[in-house]
Amino acid sequence: MPSLKSSDRVIICIDSSSSRIAVARSVVTLHGLHLLRRAHGAKLGAARANLRLIVAAANRTICVSEAERSDVLDAIGARSVGRLAGIHNGADP
Repeated sequence: MPSLKSSDRVIICIDSSSSRIAVARSVVTLHGLHLLRRAHGAKLGAARANLRLIVAAANRTICVSEAERSDVLDAIGARSVGRLAGIHNGADP
């Protein structure tokens, strides 16, 4: 991962409940990966690390489309494939 410059600002989007995700059964639903698509350099590395931590901590991560699922796997690696579930548009067909 590239090193941060003093002019870089990195936002990691983990709320105060994220520490409890790892100890309780949990499901995370993704609604777009806009930050991953727009970030570059260190910001992209931080966004990928954040997504990797969230997917690893949750029992399941719901992707609302096959494209989103593919983007998640590209960003965090195929070893997380078993933690992802595709429920298109939030409704199981």
